[in-house]
Amino acid sequence: MPYTALARRLFGFYFYLVVVIGLFVIYKAVAGFNFDYLAVLFLWVAFAIPIEMNPVLLNTKDQITLSFSINLAMVIIYGVDFAIIVSLIANVVTDAWGRRGLKKLLFNACQYAITIFFTGEAFYFFKKSAAMFMLPDDLPALVIASFVYVTVNVLLVSIIVALSLQKPLGHVIFSDIGMKMLYFTTLAPISMLMVILYSVQPWGMLLLIPPLATAHLSFKNYFQLSRETRKTMEVISEIVDLRDVYTAQHSKRVAEYARMIAEEMQLSPEEVEQIYTAGMVHDLGKISVRDNVLLKPDALTDDEYALMKQHSKSGYEILKNLDMYKNGAIFVLMHHERVDGRGYPLGLHGSEIPLGAKIMAVADSYDAMTTDRPYRKAMDSNRAMKILRENAGSQFDPVVVDAFCRVIDKTQNNKFMKGGYIGC
Repeated sequence: MPYTALARRLFGFYFYLVVVIGLFVIYKAVAGFNFDYLAVLFLWVAFAIPIEMNPVLLNTKDQITLSFSINLAMVIIYGVDFAIIVSLIANVVTDAWGRRGLKKLLFNACQYAITIFFTGEAFYFFKKSAAMFMLPDDLPALVIASFVYVTVNVLLVSIIVALSLQKPLGHVIFSDIGMKMLYFTTLAPISMLMVILYSVQPWGMLLLIPPLATAHLSFKNYFQLSRETRKTMEVISEIVDLRDVYTAQHSKRVAEYARMIAEEMQLSPEEVEQIYTAGMVHDLGKISVRDNVLLKPDALTDDEYALMKQHSKSGYEILKNLDMYKNGAIFVLMHHERVDGRGYPLGLHGSEIPLGAKIMAVADSYDAMTTDRPYRKAMDSNRAMKILRENAGSQFDPVVVDAFCRVIDKTQNNKFMKGGYIGC
């Protein structure tokens, strides 16, 4: 069975499994709900809806909200059933308002219900005091419940994303994991303060709105600035590509080839992201190369070639001080190095060259060979791959070339690859 067909079946099976379990949990919560709390429930719903409607976007696919803090607090103050129903109503309203579709609405509501259920089970299993919450007796229960919430929530969402995008589960789970953990770690103490303030004076919880809003806006602004900075660099790189009609979209293709190679080599999600991000801007330094050199249709003179070779160093100098590029900038600097030491700008040999730079060298060379240039027509993919294999061990790392061969074998029907299927 083709991988895509298998992934679709697994996606369908997993989706309905989560929905069935989630609906059962929701049914039990509604059946066990204490209707004396009905008026209070709608106050919490009014609090939860704006939170769900204002997520923090980590990247183009992932987002997180402050719901963790209030869901955890509700589990402790009112119990699991109450928290599940508030979360259900808030998610239904949010997803319906955002027109996200019935499937997303069902999945989101059900995965939250499952997450809250296991969080409550963990908290009350490890809770020691007879009071609603008491320090230090119940602190371990809070910590464990927070860990369970984050683990179950991240796992449930990551599996559906991995199946829908056909990406390795580990890559999805650990994407931006550091910032996710920091976000949740920041919110857990706020949940505890909510419970403590509620036990003293319920309306006292309003005092936590400013710190909650501050935490939310701080993370939101950080990620927005990061996305805008990255987009700015990529737009500049696209402008560089567009200076030459023959290199339009070159950086995007190189980044995608490099990403596929890195995933094939089973690098960590952080390494894959670094390589992909660096690939998007690997030719940024060409912004410093004059048009009469960059666009010259004939062979370059020695002086012109020396000037052209400066582009990798120029790109590195631009990127090295930007946080999101600080690790990948070195790949930009070294993507024209050769394993035999005859590359530039540093003339490094073999293991002296970072793996990310070796991957980018293969991706960059393949795209250059399969693209029309003023002095030659594009090669077909078979010819380009033959050249890569012939130069494995001298210009290119043989392990990287082998990985690229496997990538192409797996993507024989992928229109992204120019020239169709290539057998390696």
